[in-house]
Amino acid sequence: MSSVLLVASLAAASAVQDPTPFDHGSLTLGECESTKYQGPWNVNVGMKKQIKLGDWNMCMDNGPPFGTEGSVVSLYECQPDDDEELNQSWNYTFDGHIISLQEGNRCVSLREDGLVLYLSSRCYDRFGILQGSFYHEQTGLCVTAHDPGSPIPVPQLNIAPGKIYSVGGSSGGDFAVQFHMAFSEHVSGVCGYDAQPYHCAVTYFPDDFLLPLTERSPVPYCYSCPKGKTVLYDKCKNHPQSVDVGMLPDYPRHVCGEGGKPGCIDNVANIYDEYVGY
Repeated sequence: MSSVLLVASLAAASAVQDPTPFDHGSLTLGECESTKYQGPWNVNVGMKKQIKLGDWNMCMDNGPPFGTEGSVVSLYECQPDDDEELNQSWNYTFDGHIISLQEGNRCVSLREDGLVLYLSSRCYDRFGILQGSFYHEQTGLCVTAHDPGSPIPVPQLNIAPGKIYSVGGSSGGDFAVQFHMAFSEHVSGVCGYDAQPYHCAVTYFPDDFLLPLTERSPVPYCYSCPKGKTVLYDKCKNHPQSVDVGMLPDYPRHVCGEGGKPGCIDNVANIYDEYVGY
């Protein structure tokens, strides 16, 4: 079965199961008053200090890589106050910064393409509130959520549950591994030729060689690297001796919790008895 058909079938299943209108859609900047999904924003809501959009029970959140440098700012169903995760906790300061309370205290910033909002340690961007809408002081544009509309109909596929595998080689193998981890509830195994383990390529291990992080770095994001540093490209393939295998399971557990959570990869317990080939 082609990967295109598999992705379509999983997307169709998700569309049926998830009733939220903007589920984990990225927040961008748009012309003010161009859509109803620009407010009103309610700040410092509840004990979690959430930023909530209107009456939709949708809150400002951060997507992959979840709170660290480069995380895309998104919209997701509001978590309950007793949830200990901080990915929906923010500090809207008097001088207009929106600061994530996750580790690093990074600010909502405008990406270089001029549209997408992400988390950055460079706290240059400021946001004001006018008639309930967040506007970006440097551009005058408003923070905008996008309604994806009705799900696109897809054909009914003859898929045998429990017999779906992802396969790929080199960079395609890396994708196959990531796809297996993300959708392990549906995917029963993976075969990655010349592939790297999940999140290995961007995880800093104690024996890794570090490089200065620049705008041209081939690895622009590094998990747990010292500030201003990054790692070698394809290091897990070319320098396997530096890989600390015991650290690899820590990332999904740290980010998604032991049992997983909505908006994250599927529960890692799904892969305990599955076929994995490299």
